Amino acid sequence: MSDQLFRTLAEVAPVGIFRTDTSGQCLYVNERWCTITGLSVDAAAGLGWTTALHPDDRERVTDEWTQAMRDGRPFLSEYRFQTAEQKITWVVGQARPELDQQGDVVGYVGTITDITEHKRADEALRASEDRYRSLYDETPTMYFTLATDGRVLSVNRFGAGQLGYQVDELVGQSMLGLFHEDDEETVAAGLSECLAKPKTTKHWELRKVRKNGGVIWVRETARVSQSSSGETIVLVSCEDITERKRMEKTLATQ
Repeated sequence: MSDQLFRTLAEVAPVGIFRTDTSGQCLYVNERWCTITGLSVDAAAGLGWTTALHPDDRERVTDEWTQAMRDGRPFLSEYRFQTAEQKITWVVGQARPELDQQGDVVGYVGTITDITEHKRADEALRASEDRYRSLYDETPTMYFTLATDGRVLSVNRFGAGQLGYQVDELVGQSMLGLFHEDDEETVAAGLSECLAKPKTTKHWELRKVRKNGGVIWVRETARVSQSSSGETIVLVSCEDITERKRMEKTLATQ
C-alpha cells in the first residue's frame, strides 16, 4: 500500500490509527487518534504519545509496548488516555508488525478504539449486581435456590444466619435435611408438585431445624424458574413464623 493511500484511508477511519518505527517511536497518527488522546500530531511524535496515557496505566502499557517491540510480536491491551482537561477515554489498543518485501519488520501499524461507553456499561452492571447482592444477602427474608433434586445452590446470608450456618455450609446440602424429620415427606411432595406444574406456586408451613438443634416454624413459598444458563431451578422464600405459632398455641389452650 502506498503512503498516500494509507493516509487517505487513515483520515476517514472511525478509529485512531498510528504508525511507528521498529523501536516503537511514533511516526504518524491520524486525526481521530488526536481527538481521543488530546495530543497534537507533533506532541505524539517519538514517545510523546505516552504522556497522554492515564498515570495509573502508563507504566504497564509502556512496559507491554516495549516488550512487544522487543519480541517483534503483535500488541494488544486495554488502557486509558487522559487529556489535559482530565477527560478520560478507555481504548483497546492493538498493533501489528509492518513487513517489507523480504519479510523484515520495518515498523508497526496500530489502532486505538474508544470503548468508554462499553466500560461504563460494565461498571453500571457491576454496581447493579453489587446492589442486588447486598439486597439479597441482607433483606430479612430467607432465600434459597434449589436444584431439581433439592440441593441448595445458593442461600442468602440472612437465611443461613437464621439457621445458624455460614452460607458455604449450606450450599450443596439437601434442602430436605434442614426440615424436621416429620416434615421431610411433605416438603418432598411439595417440591415434586412444583416441578410437575411449573406455573404453580406452592406454600407450606413446616418446621426447620437449626444447626444447634433448635426448631423454628417457617412459612415457605416455592416456584419453578430458569437459571441464566437455562437450567430448571426452584426459588424458595422463607419467613420465620415461630412467634405466630407460639401465640396460636397459647390462644388455643386458653
